[in-house]
Amino acid sequence: MEPQNDNSQPESTPHFDEFSGKANSSSSFDMNQTPKPEPLTTTESQADVINTPPTLTDNQVVSNNNTVPLGDGPMTSFAPKPSISEEASRIPEATPSEQAPQGLIVSKSKWYKSKKFIISIVVAIIVVALAGGSVFAYTWYQNPQKVISDSMINALTAKTILFTGNIDVSNKDVKATINISGGSADATGKFDATLKITTNGKTYSGNGGVIYDNQGNLYFKIGGLAAMATELKNSVGVSPTAPAAVALDKLVAKIDNQWIKVSSDDLKAYSEGFADTNKCLNDTMKKYKNDKTAIKEFVDLYDKNEFVIAEKELGQKDGNLGYQIKVDNSKVKTFIEGAKQTKVYKSLHDCDSGFVIDTSDMSNSGNADIGTVKIWSNMWTHQLAKLEATQTDENGTKATMLLDTKFNENVTVKAPDSSISLTQLQSYIQELYTGVYGGTTTNSSTIDITTQI
Repeated sequence: MEPQNDNSQPESTPHFDEFSGKANSSSSFDMNQTPKPEPLTTTESQADVINTPPTLTDNQVVSNNNTVPLGDGPMTSFAPKPSISEEASRIPEATPSEQAPQGLIVSKSKWYKSKKFIISIVVAIIVVALAGGSVFAYTWYQNPQKVISDSMINALTAKTILFTGNIDVSNKDVKATINISGGSADATGKFDATLKITTNGKTYSGNGGVIYDNQGNLYFKIGGLAAMATELKNSVGVSPTAPAAVALDKLVAKIDNQWIKVSSDDLKAYSEGFADTNKCLNDTMKKYKNDKTAIKEFVDLYDKNEFVIAEKELGQKDGNLGYQIKVDNSKVKTFIEGAKQTKVYKSLHDCDSGFVIDTSDMSNSGNADIGTVKIWSNMWTHQLAKLEATQTDENGTKATMLLDTKFNENVTVKAPDSSISLTQLQSYIQELYTGVYGGTTTNSSTIDITTQI
């Protein structure tokens, strides 16, 4: 048995600094070494540095004097629980090639936080400034007079228009309702109407229409003539079998609700001057419909003479802004006088010297007597969407009109598939004349049917 050497010293075990992660040769010994875990790698999203105490083994505890035992053998020593200052705890972000010390979580530095805070303030200021500018722009854009002026100019310069509406007229003796619809594009247009009249306990109905095509031809029709003819015969006491009644029924059967065509050639046959004027109007509309200079003349003229004025705000309805309006007579007169200097007016006057605008009888002051008129305009486009008008005369007759409008939409004006020529209509009227009086008629193109019947 070999003798013990009491002077032998235990082999020195390197001690790892708990915060640097590096081995040193201090005189402290740990007789029960615990393998150190791999260093942690931090990310940018983690919070400020947290001082995490060293990892303890199962049988290690923190003592009351804030020391940590470094081993459980007879040579166990105690070291104070390490602590570091706040400034020392703040280290730069670890790069991929660096390893953060164990137990440390790296955060963004103060300068980054300060920069982010300043950027937030700048962004907030910009947002407030833009919001304030938007409120100002919105307030200016929705100013009542601007909305009305834009609506009038948009209507004056529109390429097309579609409309629907109704007109009611009533007094103590008669009540009439007319429903209307139509549209126009370039120098073409269409118009339809239905009529219902109630008087003396009886109701009469009728309908009609007008079309003007791009060839300068005019078409019109009247419906409900059969019922009107029956009422006419009863009112004058004519027997249904009388020659006049029979002749009238034949005429009505041929033309009731049928399109009648008045061609440009027909117009020339009856009036050369009227045909020329009609053609001139058509050509002028085509010529200036896309002429920006001609359009601008009217826009500038209205800008200088805004004769439609907001009298009362009516609020918002169905996406439209409503206003009760009035019309300034003096500005209307100035506007019309100024129109005489436009290219459009001069062209029309050159075509027909009889085309003259006369303002001598117009008032120079005050507001026009237009009753109560309300308009509704789209709050974003400032396109006129609706017109309402009410007026009552001194005899108690009340008239109201409601009109819905759409501008710059597709409008198709098509000539009827079938129609009666003006020459045919003339022959039908001659047949009526013959049926009433017998014998032959003259070749005169004009017969006063009303007088003869």
